[in-house]
Amino acid sequence: MSTSNSLSIARLGLFLSILGLVAAQLKRESGPCQANGEYCQMHEDCCSEKCMTYLNVCARKIDEGLPAHMSHHSNSIYDTDVKESADKFPDIVEIQTLPNESEQTPQERQGMKCNPVGGPCNVSEECCSKICHFYAHKCVTKKNVEQRQ
Repeated sequence: MSTSNSLSIARLGLFLSILGLVAAQLKRESGPCQANGEYCQMHEDCCSEKCMTYLNVCARKIDEGLPAHMSHHSNSIYDTDVKESADKFPDIVEIQTLPNESEQTPQERQGMKCNPVGGPCNVSEECCSKICHFYAHKCVTKKNVEQRQ
């Protein structure tokens, strides 16, 4: 008896699967679907089965890929552009380094006093390290800034 029950359950499962496939096919064929850009409320309303519900318009599926008629443009930089811009820069480049410890103590610079690390500031020029923390309004080093990030 258990064999006949399992056989009837298998038949019922097969019947329901076939019925589901037929119903899905009939639903697809029963009504006209909306083309891309037309009004929709659900994904099933669209031929592409993708409705942008926040705009209520049908859209193409992402996996459809790019249209074949799109032209491709070059992204390269031509040598003439590089050569022209290279002539505008000087041959000598000045290297800027971080201040050493001796520059972080209060001292006179061109008639202006600079504040040490931890001192108050509003702009970077007020600090010997040339770095003013915007929110804390204190002079800091680059190392202090990197540690906070």
